[in-house]
Amino acid sequence: MDDEAFTELYLELQHHDRAQLFDAIWPLAVSERVGVAPTTANYLLVKLDLPTDRSCEELLADIRDRYWNLSNTIIPFYLVARFGRQSVVECASRMASALPDGEQKVKLEGVVYWAEHPPESLIEPMHYFEWQEAIEGENYERPIGR
Repeated sequence: MDDEAFTELYLELQHHDRAQLFDAIWPLAVSERVGVAPTTANYLLVKLDLPTDRSCEELLADIRDRYWNLSNTIIPFYLVARFGRQSVVECASRMASALPDGEQKVKLEGVVYWAEHPPESLIEPMHYFEWQEAIEGENYERPIGR
């Protein structure tokens, strides 16, 4: 998806019920599948600043039980923006400590790892292109959503 298509989608979606959008976008955003759809879902989640009435623990349980990619920093950013760093770290740490070693525990520990980073570094994929474009000029291929 190029920048123009993302902008069109964003402009169209901002007129829809934001709670319903969250329910549609969240499952795709926390899927491990690589590609345009999950990446676009992550960016829309943040750019539309979608609200949720679900608790931090419920969203962390989704991450624990789905195929969330540990290198995805946008989801921890969303959680920190929505619930605060301390709440996310405490909740994810508590949930992880109750689990035996394994994939689910690693996912929650991954959320803690990313949540402890400066928030702006977590959304770097959404804005890094500006620096890269300045360095590379016209030869830089912009990522989706910009």
